[in-house]
Amino acid sequence: MNGLVDIHCHLLPGIDDGAADLEASLAMARMSVEQGVETIVVTPHQLGAFECNRGDDIRRRTAELQAELTRLDIPLRVLPGADVRIEDHMIAGLQSGDVLSLGDHRRHVLLELPHELYFPLEPVLNGLKRIGMAGVLSHPERNAGLLARQDLIESLVDDGCLMQVTAGSLVGGFGPDSQAMVERMASRGLIHFLSTDGHSPKRRRPRLGEAYTRAVELVGEDAARMWCSENPRAVAEGREALAAIVAGAGWSVSPRARAAVEPTWVDQRRVGPFVCRSAFPLDDALLADADLASLERELRRVLALGPCKNEVEVVLLNDAQQHRRYIAERHPTAPYRRALYYQTKQRAVIYAYRHSELAIDLRHECTHALLHADLPMVPLWLDEGLAEYFEPRPADRAHGPDHLEGVVSEAARGRLVALTTLEAKHDLAEMADIDYRYAWAWTHFLLHGPAAASMQLWATLAALRRYEPPTPMSQRLAATLGSPETAFAEHFRAWPRVLRASRQHAGASR
Repeated sequence: MNGLVDIHCHLLPGIDDGAADLEASLAMARMSVEQGVETIVVTPHQLGAFECNRGDDIRRRTAELQAELTRLDIPLRVLPGADVRIEDHMIAGLQSGDVLSLGDHRRHVLLELPHELYFPLEPVLNGLKRIGMAGVLSHPERNAGLLARQDLIESLVDDGCLMQVTAGSLVGGFGPDSQAMVERMASRGLIHFLSTDGHSPKRRRPRLGEAYTRAVELVGEDAARMWCSENPRAVAEGREALAAIVAGAGWSVSPRARAAVEPTWVDQRRVGPFVCRSAFPLDDALLADADLASLERELRRVLALGPCKNEVEVVLLNDAQQHRRYIAERHPTAPYRRALYYQTKQRAVIYAYRHSELAIDLRHECTHALLHADLPMVPLWLDEGLAEYFEPRPADRAHGPDHLEGVVSEAARGRLVALTTLEAKHDLAEMADIDYRYAWAWTHFLLHGPAAASMQLWATLAALRRYEPPTPMSQRLAATLGSPETAFAEHFRAWPRVLRASRQHAGASR
């Protein structure tokens, strides 16, 4: 397969224990291209024994290597990164840019534990979250501590840690224990990346293509493609990685394991078209907070949706771990989300689990369900924008508590994500956090902006209901508003004043 991406390879010459010189580096590059690799994030060691490796030096050396590859017509893109030994001052180095993230996007950090021991990573992961980054743990299957405590892997994944296993481990190159651990991780949907950790053209060679072929044989094409192409490409480009995928072809789940995934259902309620089946006792306060009946009425009022004629199943699990396993067992190719709406020709189902923001998740996913019950299709950006808009409580929807401040600030600086950018996204996996924010913002503009914009929203929904291919909203708005981006920016520059006036009027009325 072509289009592979390797996010862990010691390709830079003469900087660590990887490629000894430029000749070795070029040999590894040619080998990678022959294996179907198109992009490598170079990951020299940083911190620990390689404290001397500085961020700017890695960036410079990466640019020099790219220039040499281009000169020699070797079709390989290289991006700066690092294999970062976990140290107390790592977070400060990441913030300053002296310690490198993968692709230098300041989004994902390749974390290296000492091979001989494990220490708790929760403080590290929390520290990364505070600065907007996520950890990618390199070769957990080769860590002595994790080999002895493999149960820790799942809790780390639940805490947001992504797992990168070594290509050689998949075929037994690091011993039967590491290979068995990779197989167990795959069967539980706990692998996000398969990378080479290549060090030399002669030892620990970068053979990602061979590993991909073996992965297809063992776990199926979907999982192999996600490990070797989709997820690493997302990281290399600074996008969010997809959830791990449970292995498919070549693996079987035992009846005992399947039974362990199936929860005991203890409660069932019906709210309008929503039939809630729960693994925990449903609290009346939760259902009142979610207020799904009111949500259906509001969508019918605002968007003129028709009544939902078919049942929508709502599956509520006890916790994140049970939720992850339940979805992975039934929909192995579905992206993992804290809550998920999933539709087939036969049924529509919402999956969520018990936590402090469950009511918000239910309103979001039930909005998807109600939209798709009435409309044969909905453009992705509008689907997510409406769900983001209707997920807060009714009194907070115009305020957009999760998004408004950021959009207003960016509008004041003349920065925004164009609607055409959102319209070009057709896969949920392509949606980054900023895309959700601006999907909400453009939806807010359509609902609360100029009347001409609202008319275009209703016209689009009517066209969808008639099974007509809708004219892109960007074209509709350009035809009626001239410059949609200008009107959008003016709307959000003015919106805080509108809200203040509304609150003052409400206070005076009391």
